[in-house]
Amino acid sequence: MPRLTQFLLGHKLAVVAAWLVVLAAGAAAAGVVPGRLSQEFAFPGQEGYEANVAILEAYGNGGPGNPLVPVVTLPGDTTVDSPGTRDALDRAFAGVAADPRLRVLAWPATTGDRRLVADGGRVVYALVWGPFQGQEGGDPAVGQRVADGLRRALPAGTGVQVTGLDQLRATAAEEPADTGVLVETLVGAVGALFVLAFVFGSFLALVPLLIAAVGILTTFLAVLGLTGLVEVSFIVQYLVALIGLGVAVDYSLLVVTRWREELANGHDREEAVHRAMATAGRSVVTSGGTVAVGLLALVLLPVPFLRSIGYAGLLIPLAATLATLTLLPVLLATVGPRLDWPASRRARRSWSPARPGSMAGRRWTGWAAGVARHRWLATLAALAVLVPLCVAALGLRLGEPPAAVLAQSGPAREALDRLERAGVGSGVLTPIEVLVPAGTDRRAVADHLGGVAGVLLAAVAVITFVLLARAFRSLLLALKAIVLNLLSLGAAYGVLVLVWQEGHGSEAIWGIPATGAIAIWVPLMAFAFLYGLSMDYEVFLLARMREEYDATGSTGTAIVQGLGRVGRLVTCAALILFLSFASMAAIPQLDVKVMATALGAGILLDATILRVLLVPALVALLGRWNWWLPPWAARILRVPPSLPAPEPAGPPPPGGRAEWRHAVSGDARGPGRPDAGP
Repeated sequence: MPRLTQFLLGHKLAVVAAWLVVLAAGAAAAGVVPGRLSQEFAFPGQEGYEANVAILEAYGNGGPGNPLVPVVTLPGDTTVDSPGTRDALDRAFAGVAADPRLRVLAWPATTGDRRLVADGGRVVYALVWGPFQGQEGGDPAVGQRVADGLRRALPAGTGVQVTGLDQLRATAAEEPADTGVLVETLVGAVGALFVLAFVFGSFLALVPLLIAAVGILTTFLAVLGLTGLVEVSFIVQYLVALIGLGVAVDYSLLVVTRWREELANGHDREEAVHRAMATAGRSVVTSGGTVAVGLLALVLLPVPFLRSIGYAGLLIPLAATLATLTLLPVLLATVGPRLDWPASRRARRSWSPARPGSMAGRRWTGWAAGVARHRWLATLAALAVLVPLCVAALGLRLGEPPAAVLAQSGPAREALDRLERAGVGSGVLTPIEVLVPAGTDRRAVADHLGGVAGVLLAAVAVITFVLLARAFRSLLLALKAIVLNLLSLGAAYGVLVLVWQEGHGSEAIWGIPATGAIAIWVPLMAFAFLYGLSMDYEVFLLARMREEYDATGSTGTAIVQGLGRVGRLVTCAALILFLSFASMAAIPQLDVKVMATALGAGILLDATILRVLLVPALVALLGRWNWWLPPWAARILRVPPSLPAPEPAGPPPPGGRAEWRHAVSGDARGPGRPDAGP
């Protein structure tokens, strides 16, 4: 890192010129990329996909297509068992089935299954598969022809309505359109600007937004190249814009905050850049790596559209990290002090050589001391919030959410409402077709349908453990970080279950009823992004605690100073990411809303309950064992070992830390530097 920083500061004009070229190319790419993204959600090579193809080839319909669901409401007290009613229904559905393009499953025309009868026999519904016309849905005219044919063959007064996923999607398409990724990004950027202005109190708040803009446009440029190699999902454009905004602002916020701290310690602008990059810059590298590793969960899946999101997602932290490590140091060394107005004037008036580095927030320092003092109480309080949410996550049901959430009005919605009033769940709109050889016991096959194989995530956990163990120089801290991350993910899934699956909030906030299930790809994507994003705050916090411990040898001091200096940063960074996800939740697509909820809830829970309550409490409980790295592990990780001595009775005496630092080879950071021993 020192060599890179030295090179960048020695070639400032070249660095800025290179980024201007990338910025211009990225701006052009951002306008082209949306038109080259795919709307497909195919699973080629998977058994379900192959079965759909076989069904489509055998019947010309069904499989990947969605059925029409005609709903027949008999007049008066008439039921399906009334004289003549069966014959009328038989003729009506036989007329529909006479069309060779249609395949009909109805009672009593093709089956005696009474589950197709509801409301005491007054309601009869059917499943009618028409010609498959791609993922965009079937011809709306087919539904109208089915309804007209049934009305002509049934007695006067019989109600006939047609619903189905395609019909509800068509209705939803007529509702207010998406405001577009640009508008959502601007909303997130405005929210981020308010938070940054509060943090910095100066025009320096604009710098992280500039880095975010560069990172986002760079990612769009890379995604444009990716579309020439593989199909890339349309969801990528939202992820690049909004997650890119949050990640880039987080990384630059960490570096800028440390740079200001070094300035307050009396260093000139370039020396402050060197010191900030040697500490915060290394944390950015680790954080970007953990986000990228989390996205391996998507890259390793044999599902093309999820894999494409994984590829594109990998580009987001890489572009943000690259911009933060190369462009940001140049900006800070040149225009940084001028932009840090009027806050810099106040800082100069308050700075004193007698108390260098006094940048720890008083409130956060007090909070950290309280958590360390009441460690058991803090641990129990955090678990009281997280454990119930994790328990709720055990009820997560995966599948196509009910079509009722796709449209709030119109004939198709009215037909679905009629079914639900009759006691028929909306899952009837998404039946599972199973293709079996002739002569197979169909009931036995149905009884054995259970679930799908889970994902193996061991590779992600192992790689993350190695990265964190090397960054923290501790085996226990790395293991604890992974365990707490999984706890955070479980809590986020619990929020999904409560808010969307069970509807405790979805209707009040978005006017959308309970979905009853979560699309199968949403938890996978939430894991991939949350695993890395939430790890950012773990890295920010524990890296600073490790530095403070190396300087003092006291775990208590490490907690108080580490959280005191980073607590405000973590909460503000999380708030910025949350605002980005709130903007994403305004996008009309249901699954995008659900995913944004998972990401937003996960980030808030992680940055508050976990990082500023549970993490410092556990560090206090574990004491000096937090910092343990035996020689054999240190050799593997290629870092110095850490065999901490017993804790001192109290914090170092006033002035002791500064004097100790001064005595270490002229390096004001002392053993806190990454390449130093314990």
